[in-house]
Amino acid sequence: MIKKRKFKLLSYIVNDNLIFYKSINNNRAFIGFSVFYFESIGSLIPLMNYFLKKRYISYYSLQIDSSKRKIMIICFEDTNKNKILKCYSIIFEELSKINNSILILENRELEKSFLNLGIDSSNRIQVQKKSDNILIRNNNDNITSINYFKINFDCISKKELFIETFLSLVNNFNDNMMMIFNFKINRDNKIIFFPFSLEFQKKGTDNLILDYEINSFLDNKILEKKKLNIDDIGSLIWRLPIDNEYFYLLDHIETFYLDKRYSPNNFSKTILQIKDDLEAKAIKSFRINNEMLLINENTLCILIQTINLKSLKKIIERFYSKYNIFLILFDLVEYENIIKIEELVSLEKIKILNKNQFFELNINIFR
Repeated sequence: MIKKRKFKLLSYIVNDNLIFYKSINNNRAFIGFSVFYFESIGSLIPLMNYFLKKRYISYYSLQIDSSKRKIMIICFEDTNKNKILKCYSIIFEELSKINNSILILENRELEKSFLNLGIDSSNRIQVQKKSDNILIRNNNDNITSINYFKINFDCISKKELFIETFLSLVNNFNDNMMMIFNFKINRDNKIIFFPFSLEFQKKGTDNLILDYEINSFLDNKILEKKKLNIDDIGSLIWRLPIDNEYFYLLDHIETFYLDKRYSPNNFSKTILQIKDDLEAKAIKSFRINNEMLLINENTLCILIQTINLKSLKKIIERFYSKYNIFLILFDLVEYENIIKIEELVSLEKIKILNKNQFFELNINIFR
């Protein structure tokens, strides 16, 4: 959607916690960006994916620099600026519930972090093309060279160790870079991501061949250098990839420290994981099938990816008189839908939880 409209790259307004762009062609629209620091990847990505599926945001990008600082850039898009402000308010409220480790940037700090590609908005800049990279030159003659690398996820064997290993290698090479994962939702309502890395070299510093060093160390072509054009600077500032090669998040959840039991394709493993957790606390359980687990002979847990009201009604009619029932929704949008069903929510012996809420429970409640 963004590519159908035209924007001036450095013509924006900083409004407290948001940076706003307004399109300059007849196809009127607003683009808004919010930036915040955070600590835990695994606890945040499910929430960000929920915002994607609710269409509160256009995309989000996870950025990790060589010092291992984690930054999230959220993009909003709408023809109505007030709708962006409303969506931001909802997201801000949800983020504030997670923990105190999230720092939402505002005003000058927001602008500085957003333009953290060697660009100083207080100076006039020039963007120049040089070989396969681009140069950013400020008034004071500071020159930053930017290199772009695609990350080939198909070449990564131990995905759960990749981020930590990659950043450790970069630190060992004393290189200045950032790793970026751009997340979107496709037409099939699937979460996809585009991984890439940016390297920054100041004029007069030694030129390390980052892709060669890392690929040699890992004995695989993990990094692939791509040719940058001057027009690509807009994509980089907005933390977007310059190509269209993407990966499905569900195929790589371990990379982002997401528990495999969260996978909707792994309900059988989820049930076994819950059983293991219960057995560790000496709590009896019995697996009825891949979606249903009876705990301590008094509580029935039902795992749900997509709601089938007719089937769910039959299960409740059969078991409600015998057990307390936990409905565990693995899709946050489906969770939002089901808690709106008053006749279901009002039933005293039924608890409705999303997957995050369930796995955060103190397991001793099932004794």
